[in-house]
Amino acid sequence: MIAMSNRCGGNRAMKTKRTLHTVAEVERLKKHVDQYPKAKEITQEIVRKAEIWAALDDRFLQDLPPPATVFRGFLPSFSGCPVHGEEVFSVSGGPWSVDIFEDPWKIKCAVGGETYPSNNFPDFLRTGDRSLLTGDYADDGHGWDPGDGQPKFWFVANYCYNLWHKIIPALRDLGRAYLITGERRFGWKGAILLDKLATLFPTMDHSSQSWYGINYQKGYTGRFVYAVQESVNIGLYAEAYDDLFPILQEDTDLHEFLGKNSNELINHVEENLVRQSVRDIWEGMIRGNYGLHQAATMIALAVLDDHKFTDWAVDQLAGYTGAGPTTAVWAYGVEGWDHALDNFLFRDGVSFEVAIGYSAGCWNRCLMSTDLMLERLGKKRLPEEHIQALGSWDRRLACYGGTLPSIADTGANVRYPELDLSSLGKFFRGYGWPEYARALLDGDTIGEKCFRSYEDLFDEPLTRDELESASKDVASWPMESDNLGGVGFGVLRSGQDENQLAAIMQYGHANAGHAHRDRLGIEVISGGKRVVPDAGYPTHAAEHPDPPVWEKNTVSHMCVVVNESRQDTSDEGELVRFAKGVRVQHIEVSSPRAYLGIDTYQRGVTLVELEPDLNVMVDLFHVKGGWAHDYSFHGFEGEFFTDGVSFDTQNGGTLAGPQIAYGEIYDDPELVEHARMPGPPGTNGKRSYGSYHGSGFSYLYNVARGRLNGQFAGNWKDDEMGLRMLVPEGVAQEVITAQGKPPNKPSSPDHFDYVFLRNRGDSEADRLHSIFAVVCETFRNQPRITGVDRLSASSEDAIGIKVSWEDGICYLASNTGEGETVTFDEGLALDGGFGVLTLGKDGKARWGCVSGRLISLLKATVSGPGTWRGTVREVDFEGCSVVVEPSPGCERPPCNETLAGSNITHVWNFPVESVSEESGSYRLKLGAERLRIGRFVIDEEIEDGLSTRTWIHREWEDTEDSGCHYLIGARVAHKGRLWEIEKVYPRPDVGGHRFVFSGSIPYSGPDYGDPVIFDLGPGDDCVMRQTVYQEF
Repeated sequence: MIAMSNRCGGNRAMKTKRTLHTVAEVERLKKHVDQYPKAKEITQEIVRKAEIWAALDDRFLQDLPPPATVFRGFLPSFSGCPVHGEEVFSVSGGPWSVDIFEDPWKIKCAVGGETYPSNNFPDFLRTGDRSLLTGDYADDGHGWDPGDGQPKFWFVANYCYNLWHKIIPALRDLGRAYLITGERRFGWKGAILLDKLATLFPTMDHSSQSWYGINYQKGYTGRFVYAVQESVNIGLYAEAYDDLFPILQEDTDLHEFLGKNSNELINHVEENLVRQSVRDIWEGMIRGNYGLHQAATMIALAVLDDHKFTDWAVDQLAGYTGAGPTTAVWAYGVEGWDHALDNFLFRDGVSFEVAIGYSAGCWNRCLMSTDLMLERLGKKRLPEEHIQALGSWDRRLACYGGTLPSIADTGANVRYPELDLSSLGKFFRGYGWPEYARALLDGDTIGEKCFRSYEDLFDEPLTRDELESASKDVASWPMESDNLGGVGFGVLRSGQDENQLAAIMQYGHANAGHAHRDRLGIEVISGGKRVVPDAGYPTHAAEHPDPPVWEKNTVSHMCVVVNESRQDTSDEGELVRFAKGVRVQHIEVSSPRAYLGIDTYQRGVTLVELEPDLNVMVDLFHVKGGWAHDYSFHGFEGEFFTDGVSFDTQNGGTLAGPQIAYGEIYDDPELVEHARMPGPPGTNGKRSYGSYHGSGFSYLYNVARGRLNGQFAGNWKDDEMGLRMLVPEGVAQEVITAQGKPPNKPSSPDHFDYVFLRNRGDSEADRLHSIFAVVCETFRNQPRITGVDRLSASSEDAIGIKVSWEDGICYLASNTGEGETVTFDEGLALDGGFGVLTLGKDGKARWGCVSGRLISLLKATVSGPGTWRGTVREVDFEGCSVVVEPSPGCERPPCNETLAGSNITHVWNFPVESVSEESGSYRLKLGAERLRIGRFVIDEEIEDGLSTRTWIHREWEDTEDSGCHYLIGARVAHKGRLWEIEKVYPRPDVGGHRFVFSGSIPYSGPDYGDPVIFDLGPGDDCVMRQTVYQEF
């Protein structure tokens, strides 16, 4: 055994054999290749790709990876192409292509087919002779300047970026082909590449050697490619090293060619590439979205087979905390999972990044892979409560046909299961979850069809019998409404199968880079079709005006824009009520901090099943305060037409005005000036586009305006379905239609047709009050709703809606004031917050529901117990239960309802699973696996609190509380006391946070070692608003 020093301390053991896959696993792969055509097809494709590289000349291959002096760039420019502009971004297959063998150092436009740069870059790189920079689009490696004041086009950097994305996968393919076939030619070429990458790797610094790093974002770290992509490559380098290990160890001709003996070559690859890529996580060079580098490091540790290095790395992955005041991208990812799983993962299993694509692709897939690899390495596994939540949340969001909402930075066509079937198979084998068995059955992942990827070849195929036995009675996707109260996703589902209508509201805390400014925004899905689609991921996840000014701004979503500006914060809303009944599904949320200084920003969404094949959505949005309210609505791509309003077409311009051009940042001239300043944002005070607070109205064009003097209907229709938006008279002063472009992606439509309901008031009084009311129906043939009317109410905080169809009438009443009986036109009365009454064609009451004490119409009355209120007196933090004391006049709290609570500004909600009496109070078992929402280490105990270097939450926003406003009022358990958080301050010089406490009570719960933040505590006010349903 040869011992060598390494930076993790002590000596390291030298690798002696392949360790990523056992001999038995490799034999199983070969057996499957012989037995199953599909398995053979997978390996043949790997070998086919490896053949291309195996045929190359040795010296050519050795010289192919470019040196660090050649910059990299994932695009040549955000402007697209010098000739075809941004049109290139909408082309399927990507805007640019390269052919590294037939046309090296040229990138090809996907629209016109022309290539850039115009000069021969390799000759210039070799000689430095600037006379070789010929043609109209010459690039010396640092971009071509169009000379019109616009940013450079970095053609060479984009080619280099694409070249690395050819070379690195080629290394993997050569290694796998060598393992599959045992043929020396694959191992030989793979070893040449591996040796060269190990030589170049330490010289690479993406932050100072990339188009984006030097122009747009400080700390855009990485090596060959940027930090997030490189975090995945940690595992790729290690896998290739393991696959190629026999030839590295034994082939003396190879040693002679590379000029290194066996030990020198192995040490060179391990030290400079495999181990260094792992160390880079804590040296600030490589960090991915949480889960990416963790899972990749597990592969590296299995390959290195060095117990000391494994112990060190796992200790770092678990316990490291305190990234410091770094601006490096994804710096939060270095936090150890001992803290991060509580700090960054909502109890439902969704990550703080909120975007479900990132939560599934990074957190779910990678952390569950990490957990299973920890077991293999003999290490402590991740907590079961977190793993269970990670494995279940995406199913809870699934609608008919598996359609998932495109929340935040998520693909516009995302579907359940969000995980690929290969990953589902791995996790079913590891955890045995019945929901995964059902998804695998639905995906026909049985027998030979289990072989969908290379990794599948090492496992025995699953059988129908074992999947059916495991799946039991689990349906393909849920049919009931659900509330993910930790992250704040409300999912309403009404109707069965293809008649299902679903509405998804995002109301939780989402102060992170992949979230959008759409608190209380909704997406509507009917029969699996996105009829009010969230456009999802922006065109560029980068420093560019389109995402913050339009694509992630409030105005582009189904939401209300106040005072012609985006929402001020991304703080969580407070759940008012959630009801899932036989025919009525309802969620209502107040979001008082969406717009600071606004009295009311509250939305109630109701799905009503009028008939088994007729489900409608009623959307009531209450806004009080400010001077400008704009309700934004858009439908799917298709024919668009309106009824009920005469429109005047605006002559040119945009919604911002006839003189405001498309995309013009008209309401933030300082930002326009800052965009012209040199260097990345933050340089000399330069602002980022992300600091934009304006309206985004200049991204809406083809504007037409009309007055609302009767019922208005907006209609969207294609060959599959129709959507009808019905607006009663009296809810808006003006109706505006316009067109807005979705993110410029190959699958995106040309535009969406928008409808705006607009109210304007006195800008000095700042007291505008709107209750927007919209009724939506979807239909296959013809619409069936015949009319929608607003009913006048005796309270300004209430609204009544009458929905008529051929077989009856539905009355819906809403009151944000509560506390009084409100009367409406036609004899409708409501004592409570919400209620529904339906009448048949004969005028007789059919059914109704109420959240409150009563809703009545003529002789029909539905009575309820009213609002239950109480106070939390005790908390079982480990058992997830609370003892509550009812308020005067309230008795036993109901079961199977949602308990919502608050303390100062901190709010929470949990489902109640059981209720039992305890000496005049009641113990409520909450539907949660944990009550912890944070954990941190102590740097210093100060007079009024604690300071920590731990990142409690990743801050992308310039707010005084560092994005942690949601913690004010939560509790910290420390030294036998339960402390109430009064303030949270960032520590900009050293990183982390400072907590200020306002008082404490004794704490006798479990000792977690570090201080722990709990979602709730004794003294919190709590409420349950039960909804009672009644047939007549």
